[in-house]
Amino acid sequence: MKIIEQTENRLVLKDSMSSGILFGVAFVLIGIALAVKAGGKSSTMLVGAAFALIGVVTIFAAASIRVEFTGGQIIYQKKRVLGAKVQTFNAADAASVQIRQAITYRTPQNTSGFSMRLPQVRYQTLLVLKDGQELPLDNVKTSQNVFSTILAGGVPSKEFNVAHTVADFLHIPLGGGNQGVGNPLG
Repeated sequence: MKIIEQTENRLVLKDSMSSGILFGVAFVLIGIALAVKAGGKSSTMLVGAAFALIGVVTIFAAASIRVEFTGGQIIYQKKRVLGAKVQTFNAADAASVQIRQAITYRTPQNTSGFSMRLPQVRYQTLLVLKDGQELPLDNVKTSQNVFSTILAGGVPSKEFNVAHTVADFLHIPLGGGNQGVGNPLG
């Protein structure tokens, strides 16, 4: 998520879907390569097809989010490869900005017989309305530098600064949301 325009009366945020599309394309290409190199082995072809299917689903699920705060309104736009949705809300209905985070664990594949569970910090910034509705201001992110992110409180400073700017612009509190081990982000 980044600020693409900021004036005294207007704030515009955007979070692109490029990483989701790149991830999807990589899976499709891996799937095609596995299917081509299968040499008639049905199990390898099935794995290749599964990779390609995951890639296609990822491409179509990727979303670009644009939020504009102007003239007492919040214009919320979410675009996908197929279609877009635009919603308008009253800025006075904003209750808080929250950064939801979760520490999950993954065990990478290891051929040496040694495995270690590694933490991943996943986070997402949300605008919470007074009626309880939550508008994601960005896509779920996974920290690239897990240990320093955990030591710094779990949220990279760039995302925290943007969330703080939104909260200040709307004159609402910035909260941490639910934090801890688990996966509240889905």
